[in-house]
Amino acid sequence: MKIGKLVRGNAPQPNEDTTETGDIEALREREDHFRTLIECSLDAITVLNNDGTIRYESSALQQMLGYSSQNRTGHSILDHVHPSDTPKANIFITQLTQKIGSSQHIEMQMQHRDGSWRCIEAKGTNSIDNPVIAGIVIYMSDITDRKNSRLKIKQAEDNYKTLFENSAVAITVVDENENLLSWNKYAESLLGMNKDDLYLKPISALYPEEEWRKMRSMNLRQKGMQHHLETKMIKKNGEILDVDISLSMFKGSDGKIIGTIGIIADISDRKQAQQRLQMVEGNYMTIFENSAVAITLADENERIISWNKYTEILLGADKKELYNMPVRSLYPDEEWEKIRALNIRQKGMQHHLETRLIKKNNDIIDVDISISILKGTEGQITGSIAIITNVTERKKAYEQLRHAEENYRTIFENTAVSITITDANENIVSWNRQTELMLGMDKDDLHTKHISSLYPVAEWEMIRAQNIRKKGMQNHLETKMIKSNGAIIDVDLSVSILRGTDGEISGSIGIVNDITEHKRTREQLKTTTDNYKTLFENTAVAITVANENEKIISWNKYTEVLLGMSRSDLYMRPVSSLYPEVQWLKIRAENIKQKGMQNHLETQMQKKDGETIDVDLSISVLKDSDGEVTGSIAVISNISDLKKAEEEKQRMEQQVQLAGRLSAVGELAAGVAHELNNPLTAVRGFAQLLASRKDLDESLTNDLETIYKEAQRATRITSNLLSFARSHNPEKRMISMNDVIAQSVELQEYRMRVSNIEISTELDKDLPYTMADFYQMQQVFVNLITNAEQAMSDTNGRGKLYIKTEQSGDLIRITVIDDGPGIHEDHIQNIFDPFFTTKDADKGTGLGLSICYSLIREHGGTLSASNNTGEGATFVIELPIITNLVETTIN
Repeated sequence: MKIGKLVRGNAPQPNEDTTETGDIEALREREDHFRTLIECSLDAITVLNNDGTIRYESSALQQMLGYSSQNRTGHSILDHVHPSDTPKANIFITQLTQKIGSSQHIEMQMQHRDGSWRCIEAKGTNSIDNPVIAGIVIYMSDITDRKNSRLKIKQAEDNYKTLFENSAVAITVVDENENLLSWNKYAESLLGMNKDDLYLKPISALYPEEEWRKMRSMNLRQKGMQHHLETKMIKKNGEILDVDISLSMFKGSDGKIIGTIGIIADISDRKQAQQRLQMVEGNYMTIFENSAVAITLADENERIISWNKYTEILLGADKKELYNMPVRSLYPDEEWEKIRALNIRQKGMQHHLETRLIKKNNDIIDVDISISILKGTEGQITGSIAIITNVTERKKAYEQLRHAEENYRTIFENTAVSITITDANENIVSWNRQTELMLGMDKDDLHTKHISSLYPVAEWEMIRAQNIRKKGMQNHLETKMIKSNGAIIDVDLSVSILRGTDGEISGSIGIVNDITEHKRTREQLKTTTDNYKTLFENTAVAITVANENEKIISWNKYTEVLLGMSRSDLYMRPVSSLYPEVQWLKIRAENIKQKGMQNHLETQMQKKDGETIDVDLSISVLKDSDGEVTGSIAVISNISDLKKAEEEKQRMEQQVQLAGRLSAVGELAAGVAHELNNPLTAVRGFAQLLASRKDLDESLTNDLETIYKEAQRATRITSNLLSFARSHNPEKRMISMNDVIAQSVELQEYRMRVSNIEISTELDKDLPYTMADFYQMQQVFVNLITNAEQAMSDTNGRGKLYIKTEQSGDLIRITVIDDGPGIHEDHIQNIFDPFFTTKDADKGTGLGLSICYSLIREHGGTLSASNNTGEGATFVIELPIITNLVETTIN
C-alpha cells in the first residue's frame, strides 16, 4: 500500500533504459525503508484524504486502539472519539482540511476496541500539496499513562499541600544554615507566631538553651535522621511546650546538608496525662500490693492469673502454686456448692459473702469475700475479681463478744445492785431487775425517765456539784434516792461517763447499792468488791495476780493493753516469761519472796511482739494464815516514755555543750588564721625582694620562688579558713559547684594527707552555674569530707575518697564515695535526724548531716545515702539548675 500518490511522470516506462530502471528500484527500496520505519514506530501515523476520511493507518494504531486498518480505511477518524471531545476534534479536522500547509495539535479521548478510553495526543499537518503524500498526515501517541502519571503527581502534590497545611502537627523546613524557610499553619498556631516572626528565624531560637545543647550533643546532622525526640520549645509569649520532634536532613549531590524537615507534635497534654496516669497506676499498685486483704483475678475459666502479696500470706502459697490454680480448689466442697448456688456469674456481683477457704497446709479459715464478674464488650464473661478478708479472728472475737455479752447480761440481770444506763440527755434507757425491786418501779415508771427524778432536789444538786460529766467517773458517792411510794433510801452511787469515738458524751452507767441501815453490813461487803473490780479493771497501771507457782491467774485490762496480749496469751503464763532473762535474774536477786514486798523496782518487760519496755514494778507477796506463800500481786507502770525523755534531755545537754565547744573552736581557728596572715605577708614580701636581686645564684632564686609559692598557698588556705569560719548572711548567687568543692577539698587537704586519705575528683568542666549560697554549700561538702575522713581513718587508718560532678537533665549531681566501713543498715534511715550519731560524745554532735540535709532541701535539692556493693558509702546530692540571675536572700 502506498501512502501518497506517485507522480506519473516519475514512474518507470517500459521503453526507458536500464538507468531509469535502476532509479525505480532505488526508489522502491527507499519506500520500503520508510514503510518499515513507519510500521515499527511506537507512534501511529494516519493519512487522511482531503475530505477527512482515512486513507492509511500504520500498524501502531491497531496496537494503540485494537482496530485493524482494513476496518477503518474510508471511515472518519472521528468515529471513535469520546462525545465530549468530538466538538474540538471536528475543529481540529476542519482547520487541517481548509488550509494547506497548516499544522494543528489536539489531546482527545478515543475508545479502544475493548471498550476502555485512551488519551490520545494527535499532531496533524496538511500536506495535500506534497505530490508524494497528497494528504493530511496525523501522528498519534497514546499518552494515557503519562496523563495518569501527571494526574497522580498533581493529586500527590495536592495531597501533600493539603497534608502540609492541614496537618495536626507543626512542619518546618530550614535551610543549610538552620534558618526557617517554610512552615505550615499549625506551626504558627503552635508557637503563637506569624510569618514575620518565623521567616529566616534561626531554628535554635525556638528551643530553650539547655534543650538545644542536648540536641546538638546527639549529632543529629551526622546521623541524618531522628525519630520521636522528646524536647521543649518556646512559644512567642515565653511559654514552654513539651514536644515530640522528628527530623530528616536533606543532602545535596556533594553530600552536604542543604536543609532539614522537622515534624513537631505538641505532647504537653499527653505528658500531663502520662504523669497523672503514672500517679494513678502507682496509687493503684500501692493499694493492690499493700492492701491488708487478699485480691485475686481469675480468667474466664475460673483459674487464678493474678493476685497481691497478701493472698500468698493468707493462703501460705507461692507464685508457682497460685498461678493457673482453679478457684474452686480453694474452697471446701460444701462451700463451693453454696457459692455456685448463688449464681454469681449471672448476677455479676456478690458482696460480703461469708465462707471458708483452704490454706496450703489444709487449715480452714473463715473469710468474707466480695466477687465482681468482668465482661467483654459483647457481654461475654472474661474473668472475675475477688476481694477476700480473713475474718477468722473476727469470728473468734465475735464469739468471745457474744459470750461476754451473755455473761454481762447474766451479771446485769442477776446482780444484787441496781444498774441504770442513761443516754446523752440523761434519760434512762436501760436498767436491771434489781433497779425495779430496789425502787419499786416497773418499765412504765423508768423508761425515758430523767435520772434526776430519782433523787431528792438537794441530793441531785450535790451530785451535779461533783462535775462527774467533766471528770468522767465518780465512785461510791453516798446519796439518797426516792422509791415509787415516796420512801427515801440511802444508796452508794458509782457513775461512769460513756463517750463516743468523737469524744462526745453518749451516756452514763450508774451502779447503785441500797445501804439503808438494815442492809448496810452486807452491802458494804458488796460495795468493797465492786470498788475493787472497778479499780482493778479501770486503773491506768497493769495489775497481775500470780499463784504459788508463779503463773498468772488474773490481770486487769490495762495489762493486756500494755503487753499487747489477750486472755489466751496471759492465763497460766509463767511470770518469768514476761521478763528478759537478765532482768528476771536481777528480780530473783532481790529475794522478794523472803522480804514480802518490793516497791518501785525499775526493770524491763517483753511485749507479745518482742518489743522491750521499761517499767516500774511493785510486788506484794500473798501468804495464808500459816505463812505459806499463796501467790503475789504485781503493779506495773510503763515508764518507757519517761526514761526516753530523761535520756533525750541528757543527750540534748551534751549536744548543746559540744555545739558550744565547736563554736569556740571555730572562733579560735579564725583568730589563728588572722595571726598567720601577717607573718605570711612578710615572708612573701621578703621572698619577692630577695628574688629581685640580680647577684643571686640561680639555685637560690628557685628556692626563693618555692618559698613564695608555698607562702601564697598558706595564705590561700588561711583565707579559705577565714571564709569558712566567718559568719555570713545567707545569700544566693550564681556560683560554680566545682569551685565550692575545690575550696572545700583545699581546706581539708592537710588533714586528709595526715590521715593517709587519697582524694580524687572528677569535675565536669562544662558543669553549668546555678543559684546557691556559696558558704552553705561549702559547709555541706566540708561536713561530708570530714565524716568520710573520720570513718576511713578510724576503721582502716587510710582510705580513698572520690568526688564527681555531672549534669543530669536539669539537675547537678554531686557524688561522694568513700571506701570506709559503710553505714549500718539499722542506722541508714536515721542518719539525717538531728542529734543522731554513732560516734562517742566527744567526737560528734549528730548535727552535721542534719544541717547538710536541711541546707540542700532549702536549695530545692535532695541528699541521699547508700552503701556501696563492696565497701564504703555513697552520698549523692542533686540540685536544680537555676539560671535566674537576680540575687536572692535565703530566709
